[in-house]
Amino acid sequence: MSLYSEEQKQEHLAITRRVVIRNPNVNGYEAQRILEKAGYKLNKEYIYKILAKIRDERTKRYDRHTKEIIIAEFDDFINDLEPKLREIIAAGEDNNKIQAIRTLVKHKEILLDKMMDMGLLERQIGSIEMYDMANIAKLVKEANERKNNTIISK
Repeated sequence: MSLYSEEQKQEHLAITRRVVIRNPNVNGYEAQRILEKAGYKLNKEYIYKILAKIRDERTKRYDRHTKEIIIAEFDDFINDLEPKLREIIAAGEDNNKIQAIRTLVKHKEILLDKMMDMGLLERQIGSIEMYDMANIAKLVKEANERKNNTIISK
């Protein structure tokens, strides 16, 4: 059985967050003194637990933010490169067309995998939500057709 109710824990977490915001490098002893002045008499080990939880939340939030920035940059790269690859597909030689189609498909596949790894999309056997799979299927079909046509024409 816990010493504090869930509401009290949330209150302690909130007040300790305010202490950490004002002094990011605060340790458990200093936080305990500050909280005692504010009228909260808490055990030092409990305060250390709260501080660890706050720092863990911040780390996860920063980590997720960093990953989202990297995914966004890669998506921008793909979107910038896609028109150039489509020009190659429209006007290039057969081998260049096939390579451009494969590159487009690979870029979309990598982006999709990274978004799933981050938890932005869920892997569901048999279906993929929130993504333009018709476009990927069309590109794969075009690549296979061009590959077959190249083999037949030789």
